[in-house]
Amino acid sequence: MSRKWIIIIAVLVIGLIIAITVVAILLDRERDEARRAAAIAATSTTGVTSPYDFVELPADIDLDVVEEASFVSILIPNEDGELTSYGISTGLAAAQVLSEAIRDAEEVDAETAATMTGAGGTGGAGSPAPATITFVLPTREILTFVADLDRGLIARGDKAWRVDGDLRALVDAATASPE
Repeated sequence: MSRKWIIIIAVLVIGLIIAITVVAILLDRERDEARRAAAIAATSTTGVTSPYDFVELPADIDLDVVEEASFVSILIPNEDGELTSYGISTGLAAAQVLSEAIRDAEEVDAETAATMTGAGGTGGAGSPAPATITFVLPTREILTFVADLDRGLIARGDKAWRVDGDLRALVDAATASPE
């Protein structure tokens, strides 16, 4: 074989090696992009839960569960309809009194319960947001009530209860400066 043919074969082999390397790199990139897309799709679905997610307890849960709460969140609309948020430890005396009053609340008739959705407002366009009282349990479960502070009523789902005592005074005491 002449020197000319050895150089031609060497150039062809080097060209073939370069072509194979380029194809391998491109295929690896495509697989990597597919893996990334699959990973993103797996973590961005709405079915993925986090240990920091809260779960609302069913509407028919017993009110005694408020005793287990470690935290109470109260949202109260001001005169402009904007909500003011309060976070209260259940270790405070005023929060314990509020919890006890809600736990001892008496269920009202269906007609009164039906008026709760209109009385507190629904938060829709043109209507004020309702006051809410949410009990947060250590298990990250929550128990949320819509509150009509003036009538002393709380509601969940299609049930409503009349709180034992003056609900507005209890909420005002709980949201006042800490003891």
